[in-house]
Amino acid sequence: MKIKELCLQKQTKIPAKKRWIFFIGFFLLLIALFVTTHNDSFYKKSIVKVTKVTEEFLRKEKGPNGEIENYSRQEITSISRNGENKGKKVILVNDYSSTGYKTEKYKKGDLLFIVSDHANGAIKDKITGVKRDYILAFLIGLFLWGLILVATKKGIMTILSVIINLGIFTFCIQFMKDPEVFAKVWIFMILIFCSITLLLVGGLHKKTWGAMLASFLTIGMVWVIYHLVIGMTKEPPYELMEYISGPHEVANIFMASVITGSLGAVMDVAITINSSVNELMITTPEITIKELTCSVREIGMDIMGTMINVLFFVYMSTTVTRVLLESRNGFGFTTILRFNVVFELIRFLLGAIGIVLAIPVSGVLAIALFRIKRRTKE
Repeated sequence: MKIKELCLQKQTKIPAKKRWIFFIGFFLLLIALFVTTHNDSFYKKSIVKVTKVTEEFLRKEKGPNGEIENYSRQEITSISRNGENKGKKVILVNDYSSTGYKTEKYKKGDLLFIVSDHANGAIKDKITGVKRDYILAFLIGLFLWGLILVATKKGIMTILSVIINLGIFTFCIQFMKDPEVFAKVWIFMILIFCSITLLLVGGLHKKTWGAMLASFLTIGMVWVIYHLVIGMTKEPPYELMEYISGPHEVANIFMASVITGSLGAVMDVAITINSSVNELMITTPEITIKELTCSVREIGMDIMGTMINVLFFVYMSTTVTRVLLESRNGFGFTTILRFNVVFELIRFLLGAIGIVLAIPVSGVLAIALFRIKRRTKE
């Protein structure tokens, strides 16, 4: 009866609040779109709007696997939108390939950044990129609007946690350039990321402390497993990673990326189980330890499969482009797997192990806190 009354209360209060959020959010989204589509004067680079495009075919080239790639040239007529030449016509030339690899095809209505090249005594305008800030503003605005509309206060706290974590990362990355303090700064970042996220999203509650402790313990276990496996086997081929400055330094950076990648999944599992136990305590005060343990086990089994698959898709998505491009350019599957996919595979496996470990660790801590709370009441 208590749960039913609580739900009815929420149903009478939430709609009016969400209507205001809907209209205010929609209004702010329109303002953001208007500002970002009319902010050309704020840019130092010259911006033009494409008004007409004519194309001509140039040539065909054959790739290493027999595929045919067509090359074309565009003559672009555009109008300058800022600077001294605002309102003047600008003619541009753009060569692109059918695959779009390292080239881009432009169309009428596109906003382009251009620079003037003064080579060989002649002035030639070159395209440096597409102005996409209005698209980014729309996506960010849509994300924030939807998050606040669905989760209200929790949504605001989630946004705040992301902003704070981003600020902490930006601040700490300056110190992580120094190899001597890298490990200390990275550990500090992990502790702060976990604490800030769980405290802002979960609040000052026992479930938050349980989730935080479970996250720290699980990440520590993942770190130990990583070093045990690396110590007993040959190190991954770090020498093929981009921007390498030294094998030992890259090994530490890769280890940090693996553990940091596992943190999000581990925190998710920890807060889910601790929140579930807390809700069971509130709604079913007479529940026994055995029943609670069975419930935690069922919850863990339900979230484990989906969480591991989410982790798999996230990590594998980062390698799809490179794998396809390299396979089309004559690289063998074994070579691709050994020198590229192996890094994402390690990240996925350590993250999946973290999820599996987080379930019993979170469950044990949540039940222990539950028993302490029950004894205190008695």
